[in-house]
Amino acid sequence: MEYVENGDLAMYLAQKDESARQDASEISIQLLESLEFLHKMGVFHRDLKLQNVLVACKSLIRVKLADFGLAKSIDGTQLRSIVGTPNYQAPELFNLLPPTLRTSKQSKFTTAVDMWSLGCLVHKILALETPFLTEEDETVPSGFVINSGELEKCIDTHILSEFCCGRIDFPKNRLKASKAPESAIDFIQRLLVPDPNRRMTASEALQHRWLSEDCLKRGRIAAITGPESTKKIAGASLVGYILAKRGLSQTDKGLARTTLQGS
Repeated sequence: MEYVENGDLAMYLAQKDESARQDASEISIQLLESLEFLHKMGVFHRDLKLQNVLVACKSLIRVKLADFGLAKSIDGTQLRSIVGTPNYQAPELFNLLPPTLRTSKQSKFTTAVDMWSLGCLVHKILALETPFLTEEDETVPSGFVINSGELEKCIDTHILSEFCCGRIDFPKNRLKASKAPESAIDFIQRLLVPDPNRRMTASEALQHRWLSEDCLKRGRIAAITGPESTKKIAGASLVGYILAKRGLSQTDKGLARTTLQGS
């Protein structure tokens, strides 16, 4: 078993909140790559949160997804158990979806529950609190059954229900107050979509503009292409590679070239 001496992401955020926010896109990329692998293997994590992400390296942020105690394979089974940590759990786990989304298929859960949790985690990094919150309580334990009283302490169920039913817009105030980029807010919104079928998958999220844009602006090409690719590809070829790898539009070519020339 590997020992990770730098603690978890919750500790890192508490100690270096500004650094953690600057690293949010890279942390997201690494977690998405982990989720993409797990989901392709038919495995759900089901308890993605700051405390279950270990910080392997601080100088050039490197994180590892941990604690698979609630993880489950869908091989030969269906996921119906309500597990996880309330602040990070998807609304379908609490039966908060509107009737139009409550189909027979919603009696079982999909990998979309992990994607909602990731949206909550990134929101926490950027705004220093999870969304739809009534009273932050990071001591809330993971569990197999969450009763309504326990849920109410962590999540404003009225606001979450109103959002899921389309009666209010996604609450952006905390993200805007923390000066989160519009592209990052869009990334979070596309993960926190009430309809599980319309949430970004891990593969789709890896193509989001915020991840490509932020890495290019800060010259962190390795986070997009991987260290070996960065060594092999240079100049205009690297621009083309990045555009293809992350699906950037043609309008981003100038940004990519400027970043590379200045690095």
